[in-house]
Amino acid sequence: LVVTGKSKRSIEDHFDSNFELEYNLKEKGKTDLLRLVDETTGMRLHFIRQTHPRGLGDAVLQAKAFVGNEPFVVMLGDDLMDITDDNAI
Repeated sequence: LVVTGKSKRSIEDHFDSNFELEYNLKEKGKTDLLRLVDETTGMRLHFIRQTHPRGLGDAVLQAKAFVGNEPFVVMLGDDLMDITDDNAI
């Protein structure tokens, strides 16, 4: 789940499929890059728009109906996680 704000459509577009990119990578034999693109576009992502900028707490609250009582992780756009253990999260 990704919570976005006004004018942040580019975040959704970034994770959308890109036929032209995939075609060009395939034509140029860049199979490693094509595999990375395939992994990204194959993810199941859901987007919720935070209609008014009320801060991080409100953005997390926007996810409540989606998350329910399940554990979740809050990551901000400037967070970087390098996980080598699949069981880390």
